[in-house]
Amino acid sequence: MLNNYNTYIIYMIPYIPIIDDIGFFGPIILSILTVIILWGRMKYLQLYLVFMLFNLFSNKVLKKLIQSPRPVNHDKNMIYTTFEKTNGTETYGMPSGHAQSVSFSTLYMYLVTKSDNLLIGSSFISCLTLLQRYRFKRHSIRQLFIGSAIGCLVAYISYNLSTIIIHSAY
Repeated sequence: MLNNYNTYIIYMIPYIPIIDDIGFFGPIILSILTVIILWGRMKYLQLYLVFMLFNLFSNKVLKKLIQSPRPVNHDKNMIYTTFEKTNGTETYGMPSGHAQSVSFSTLYMYLVTKSDNLLIGSSFISCLTLLQRYRFKRHSIRQLFIGSAIGCLVAYISYNLSTIIIHSAY
């Protein structure tokens, strides 16, 4: 019952293409934003890029290990088909790579800057990403939640390792 109610609420949100565009491209938007924001903190930026690659790689490995399929009735005619890969590990949905990426960038950027405004703005973009992935039936709620949790965990560990590396260099 609750799941049907949640689905009803999600689909009551009007279709506004720019919102779905921001959601779909959320990982790229937040990665670019993080690079710009961390530009003055070059060591954190360099380590962000290294750990971002680790985060992406870990997502591929987890998808291969878990092999949880995407929702059965996902829209194969969605507007982002030119950007969506549907082969290899991309046939699997657990954990969501979009959710993992936006959560990683959002938390890492916040931990470095401690800026509430950046946290609110990047969290908004992250929520649009999760909404887009669910609305287009590319992921289940569980796949999105697990992806977000893994992204936050990797960001937390990455930030702490970055801080240790940076402070041990001096």
